[in-house]
Amino acid sequence: MPKLARGLSLEDQPTDEVKADQKAFFRLLYRLLVSAERGPRLPTLVLALGLDTVHALIQAA
Repeated sequence: MPKLARGLSLEDQPTDEVKADQKAFFRLLYRLLVSAERGPRLPTLVLALGLDTVHALIQAA
């Protein structure tokens, strides 16, 4: 998401700004999903929580 928001393609190397955006984006997702700054890899977390739960949490935010 941060790459696309900055007008880059997914294949482009991340800039320092994109890296900072990615860090903030993941921190926000972890706070939303598990009330913590960090956690397991997101694919693992999404599988553990279930898509319906993740979708409901994101919609509620």
